Amino acid sequence: RREEARLIFKTGLSYSASFWISYNLGLLEKEEGNPAAAAVCFKTCLKGNPGFQPALNQLAELGYHVALPEMGRSRPMTLGSYKAPVDTGNIGLYPLYPNGNKRTGSEDIYGSSPSPTIPGKAARQNISKPFSPLSNKDCLEIVASFKAEPHERYIALTFDDGPHHSYTREILDILRNEGAKGTFFVVGSRAETYPDILSRMAAEGHDIGNHTWEHQSLAKSSTAEAMASLRRTNDLISGITAKSCNIVRPPFGHTSSRVKSMLHGAGWHEVMWDSDSRDWQNKNPDMILYRVMKSVGPGSIVLFHDIHPGAAMMLPTMIKAFKAHGYRFITISELIKLSSAT
Repeated sequence: RREEARLIFKTGLSYSASFWISYNLGLLEKEEGNPAAAAVCFKTCLKGNPGFQPALNQLAELGYHVALPEMGRSRPMTLGSYKAPVDTGNIGLYPLYPNGNKRTGSEDIYGSSPSPTIPGKAARQNISKPFSPLSNKDCLEIVASFKAEPHERYIALTFDDGPHHSYTREILDILRNEGAKGTFFVVGSRAETYPDILSRMAAEGHDIGNHTWEHQSLAKSSTAEAMASLRRTNDLISGITAKSCNIVRPPFGHTSSRVKSMLHGAGWHEVMWDSDSRDWQNKNPDMILYRVMKSVGPGSIVLFHDIHPGAAMMLPTMIKAFKAHGYRFITISELIKLSSAT
């Protein structure tokens, strides 16, 4: 139905010089194999909204060097230039772990550093290479080994850096089919490109969190820069979903006392994690499943990234194993309420 879409976009532009319509028309022309027409659309988009990152990225993909006024020179832009998260050793939860306990420490599944004892959670194992893929039975046995009361049987699945045009939709399909909820910490510049995906997240009962506008380190940014990035992203989220956002995940896990004070002062929760899939590092779904199942436990917050394919490939196995033992998959907002009630 591309011809119909092209007609709709051009009709819209005849009524209003909308940068958003120009951008979408550019995407259509690009998909149709018309790079010159696409470039014209993206340039028109930038006239209406200078510095609009998705349009800059698309022009860079087409081989154009874009002059950025704030830099006073021309340079190529790259699509998806968000840096991979790094292991900072800071996996505390602020202030989200049930019973008021913070989880701190750093651990690799190969035993690179020790892990503290976590109440109510099975001891983590030090695993030596090579690893053996886990079967469905293995996953069920791991979950069965956890000692948790029925009211403690919940997991929070979180997804960073999206939305992605296909992987995020695939994950949403899986969560819907499994009756599970998740929390998506979105990058504002990507969310602006896919407002329909954010609308679907909200409509299907998932949480949407703030991951800054351009995946910038809050700890390395000035307070003014950080707040501007966060507020811009929050405004976009609330504008698309008609729901406020009060949960923030600092990119790369970079945080500090200043960042915590800044977020809490704005009435926002800083959300970290205690089970890291590292799906950005090794995209093998067997390895991702292995890493998660060897670090997860009752009440865990699990970190995935919905800009990579691995999470979607292993999620059904993980979810089914926990559901078989009475676990629920809840949002961060639900976890905050549970934590506040204890």
